[in-house]
Amino acid sequence: MSFDAGNRFSETKDESTARGANYATKLNLDMALARVGGFGLYQTIVTIATALLRNSGCSLWYLFTYFVLAQKYLCRTDSTAAYATCDAAEVICPALAEGSFVEYRVDVTY
Repeated sequence: MSFDAGNRFSETKDESTARGANYATKLNLDMALARVGGFGLYQTIVTIATALLRNSGCSLWYLFTYFVLAQKYLCRTDSTAAYATCDAAEVICPALAEGSFVEYRVDVTY
């Protein structure tokens, strides 16, 4: 096991086979990059894109909420009634705040 002039990790075939298939090696960042082919164009583009997202206030993360569906509930206000579609802000939350009976579950049909 050795490093060349570019500080890249190298290993002879005898060293790698002598340890066996189940041998785990601890790697630092430079060693791991050397094993996957170095820090190339893909890693450079991903690093720049991540830095731009971080520095721009992550506006793409804020837009993620537009792709999330609103939670739907099935609820009933009487133990003998059938479940019906309801809104949490209009039915469930006020009933729970008042202490009145409301039974609800998440609607998973959509």
